[in-house]
Amino acid sequence: MRLGPVPAGRGHEVPRRHLRAVRTGQKVSFEEHCPAPLDLWLECHCYPGPDGLTVYFHDVSARRRAEDSVRRSTALLRAISDGSSDVIYAKDRDGRMTFANPAALALIGLTGDEVAGHTDAELLEDPAAAREVMDNDRRVMDEGVAAEFEERVQLPDGTERIWLSHKAPYRDEQGRVIGLLGISRDITERQRAAMSDLALPDEPGTRWRAACAPTRPMHRHGSSR
Repeated sequence: MRLGPVPAGRGHEVPRRHLRAVRTGQKVSFEEHCPAPLDLWLECHCYPGPDGLTVYFHDVSARRRAEDSVRRSTALLRAISDGSSDVIYAKDRDGRMTFANPAALALIGLTGDEVAGHTDAELLEDPAAAREVMDNDRRVMDEGVAAEFEERVQLPDGTERIWLSHKAPYRDEQGRVIGLLGISRDITERQRAAMSDLALPDEPGTRWRAACAPTRPMHRHGSSR
């Protein structure tokens, strides 16, 4: 859309950039916000010529609002991930780490830069545990179905912890599986309490407490996150 006169943008950037096009004789393109009452984002293209300056404006307000919404959503998800005590992570189709929240980094004992692009085989000290974790991940990605696993992994100090891991395939816009998303929660103390219930009966004449505890089917195929 070719328009005139030029709308006044924030800080008068529009007129200044127009003047730059005139002085340099070169095309200038930019985006600028026009405040209320217009409240528009305009994509501007300035073409200097022998007869003056030709300026084209394109309303990109919808795109800018969508981008702002994505940024806010991303910031919210980052805040949730960073504040969670659960281990949250993502991997590509080859099992390389593409995202790890602070809890995941604490579990591994490495920084984000040290983790990114590496597999469990490279990150975990126990080769057998790493192999089982990658087998679990591969199963979820190959079958394209979410699954839960009880997994064991050692903390950096050597303490073994038990994790309830929910893993789901990560898909692209075409629905193809391109990786894996996972959330793991430390259930070590819960498992120890359950084992204690199994080992010790209640008062005479009562049933085992464990017999009354709710149960649910679960895959048990691996170790680590």
